[in-house]
Amino acid sequence: MLRQIALLAIVLVFASPCFADAGTMKLEDMIVRSQFIVQGKVSNVKVVDGKKLAELEVVRTLKGDPGVKKLFYWACPTWVCDVSGATLNEEGIYFLFDLSKEVPENKFYTRFLKRAYPFTKGATIYMLQHSGRGRLRTKYVDGAGYLYVHKFSDVVFPASIEIARRPEPKDPDLGMVRLDDVLSFITNEVKTVDEEYEVLSAVVNEAYLSGDAKSIVITNPTCCKVPDEGRLDPWTMQQLSPLSSDTLDDHAARNKLSLTFAKQFKLKGTYQIVPYDDVKKMFPPGMPEEGWKVFYKKYPGTNGYIRLSRVGFNKARDQAMVSTGWMRGALYGEGHYVVLAKQNGTWKVLTKVGTWMV
Repeated sequence: MLRQIALLAIVLVFASPCFADAGTMKLEDMIVRSQFIVQGKVSNVKVVDGKKLAELEVVRTLKGDPGVKKLFYWACPTWVCDVSGATLNEEGIYFLFDLSKEVPENKFYTRFLKRAYPFTKGATIYMLQHSGRGRLRTKYVDGAGYLYVHKFSDVVFPASIEIARRPEPKDPDLGMVRLDDVLSFITNEVKTVDEEYEVLSAVVNEAYLSGDAKSIVITNPTCCKVPDEGRLDPWTMQQLSPLSSDTLDDHAARNKLSLTFAKQFKLKGTYQIVPYDDVKKMFPPGMPEEGWKVFYKKYPGTNGYIRLSRVGFNKARDQAMVSTGWMRGALYGEGHYVVLAKQNGTWKVLTKVGTWMV
């Protein structure tokens, strides 16, 4: 979805779901969408071409490269409902994405980067998630860290993070949650996404990189046929045994938010991650054979392309479910529900059931 954003005194179009609107966003969603999540402190604020940039000292990396100790982020509004900002010496949790991936090639932006160079030394400039709402500032009370939350906040915290304090008796909807509770929740969510990659890697290795297949295209973002909570027919449930109901429910819940893949797969062959929209453009309507000629010319030696869903887990985190869709020719494709188990620390495919075939 596109949004017009005022940037560097001109209007640019940023192709990002982060700018869809300034409505609510679940904390879980903000975690998935962010490239970097850090606990940090604003050590410097600089104005470049009338635009504010913040330098962030990283105290703890929750998601992203742990070797990065300093980050820069855009610290001024880009449109009317943007609340991005920075105050010197403020501390907090910052949810960030790469600004350069959102801005098309533009002489004004290029000029801005050059003028910012003495400050950034060419480092990546990030943006705060959810139009500035990915900046959760820390408030210390009696030495303990808290974050403000509001019943009608634009960032929705999960019910598992309980209100610890009520700072304003006249405002019963305002509360404070413990910093440590939020950090723990983020850490667990990031670990879950990491484990999703382990599960998906196991599926691809076993089913799509076996035999003579040494390479494959993985499409972005996640996709595929996903059953509603508890709505698989009895025959399919029997075929997917020992699939548990909590695995099925988690699979449906997690697939309400797509995941954009990064190069985190651990495969026994080579792979490329390609936007699914780019793949679709190769296939003229009613001419699948011609499309596959174009596909294999661009991606020679691959075993077609695979579409993958997000992963559902049971509560014990030793069972997983994935939906897949694989195509390698005009009349050669199939989809599956796949159930895996974690055995001796390794994910193994237990069973799968077909959902479609061409």
